[in-house]
Amino acid sequence: MTTDSSKVGKKKRILCVASLEGIERAEKALMRLGFGSKTNFAKSQRLGGNTVTNFFTRQPIQVDSFKKICQELKLDWEKTIDMGEEKQLEPSLEIKHCPSSDQTKEVNSVETHYRQVTIIDKENQQTKAVIELEGDIDTVNKDLSLVLELALQNIAGNTMKITSIKPGSIKLFVEGSPEDIERLMSQFNSGELTELRGFPITNIKILTEDPEDQENREREDKWQLVQEIVSQQVQDRNLINVDLSDADLSKAFLFRANLSEADLSEADLSGADLIGANLSGANLSGANVTYSKFGNNEGISRTVKNDLIRRGAIFGDSPVRL
Repeated sequence: MTTDSSKVGKKKRILCVASLEGIERAEKALMRLGFGSKTNFAKSQRLGGNTVTNFFTRQPIQVDSFKKICQELKLDWEKTIDMGEEKQLEPSLEIKHCPSSDQTKEVNSVETHYRQVTIIDKENQQTKAVIELEGDIDTVNKDLSLVLELALQNIAGNTMKITSIKPGSIKLFVEGSPEDIERLMSQFNSGELTELRGFPITNIKILTEDPEDQENREREDKWQLVQEIVSQQVQDRNLINVDLSDADLSKAFLFRANLSEADLSEADLSGADLIGANLSGANLSGANVTYSKFGNNEGISRTVKNDLIRRGAIFGDSPVRL
């Protein structure tokens, strides 16, 4: 598995595994819904064949793809997941280290984008926001969560409440009165508020929608984009920094597409036309590149190029596999 070094570490993967009972339900759903086989199911959903195979053989796959498979099979993903693997998955989160003002540590982060529009809960007029802290977490205990919440209340007002904490770089999803959220934002923007209980604050954003709604929307957008790519032959597509991981893009027309910094990990790119595509910084780890066609100026290193050729890719100046 090889990737350009500029891409490594930008995205922390969250993996999950199906339970034995979940697989039994999924097998029955395949037949009940008329898919017939795992191959047919993968093709119909534009999912990479390896991803679907890994799901049914109880190998770890990305939580995004896990949820999509469950959604298309009409299964509750939370009842399908193997809770015995909980520590490696999405949920309870634990802080591995707490950097102080004189002790910093380089950490990976998950890039998330929100439109800058305020969400207000109509029932109690609570504004929602996300606070991004520098750090890394697997599970968070209730005591530390309470400490962070109390710190926020001291800073902005007693309506401040932490509603959830997400993995990756530390993301505190909070809500509070519009006045308290405005006070919090004002202190951060003025430079007065730079850390929370020893954790440097990297950003504070007002949310436009609940985290779960945003996650569902992003997943729908991703697979809609995959469908557009495979169904419409459009050259010069702008696909900078997009997530196409686990997607079935076999024989896709990506001629001169700008795939700079794109996530193509575990994607099926077999037979795809990538001639002239910009792949600088793209993540191609685990991708099926058998008979994928490349040109000569994709912006990838010689080492990555040789690795792709070994895996079956065809380059304009190196049609023969090394």
